[in-house]
Amino acid sequence: MIKLRNFWVALAIGCAFSMGTSSCGDDDDDEPKQEQVDKATEAGNVIKDVVDSYNLKGADLLDQATSMTKEQLQNLAETVVEYNKNKNNAEWMQKFLGAAASSEADKKATTELLDKSISQIENLGVVMDEITTQDLLDVFSEYFEGKDQLGQGEADGIKQGATHKDLFDAIYEEKLASIPATEEGLESMLNVFQTLPTDQQKELVNVVLAWANKSDDAAWQSGFLSSVMSDSASQQGLKEKLDFLAQYKSFIAAMA
Repeated sequence: MIKLRNFWVALAIGCAFSMGTSSCGDDDDDEPKQEQVDKATEAGNVIKDVVDSYNLKGADLLDQATSMTKEQLQNLAETVVEYNKNKNNAEWMQKFLGAAASSEADKKATTELLDKSISQIENLGVVMDEITTQDLLDVFSEYFEGKDQLGQGEADGIKQGATHKDLFDAIYEEKLASIPATEEGLESMLNVFQTLPTDQQKELVNVVLAWANKSDDAAWQSGFLSSVMSDSASQQGLKEKLDFLAQYKSFIAAMA
């Protein structure tokens, strides 16, 4: 069990902090306020980079953490802790969201993304109000390995895969998982295409074509799979099916 420590450290010398403000003398007022602004802006920039890199608008932040680098996980942990600590601080949130998103819709999506992630972390038994960044990284390490770095191909694959995660969440287990990636399964696979709603059909066709075009880019394919599926067995199953379907890309392209 991970030992959780109090995030706040008691401050002495007659200076009491509450919600980012200070009761010290007037000469010291600007420094803690500016530090809070800087931290809010930095946290907003971090989450913006994560959302942009993984196309996470409306998606699941922790699902994508499986493919993040160690540095990204460090930044994510710091941001989640800072956000949880300051989410009821209107001034901090204004600076944070100002850096994180440009539109009101994107600001709302960002807070929903982080609130959902915090709820998921708490479901693991973590007390968010008492956790430090290192504590959260210790929790992450039990679930996310953290890569030393991402090559451009893998990063591009992750980004592309994130845009199709909702599709595979909706159809893979129910419609594709049980079909073998063989000639015997071809008719059943093609039948899946034909029975999907038009938008899902076109999206699945585009996935097969993109996969076929990246047949020589193993890093891209690895990134794509890690972004779409969270467990290795499903990733391998999807890879086999996409490899098989890529052989029929010309025929599948005509279905869109």
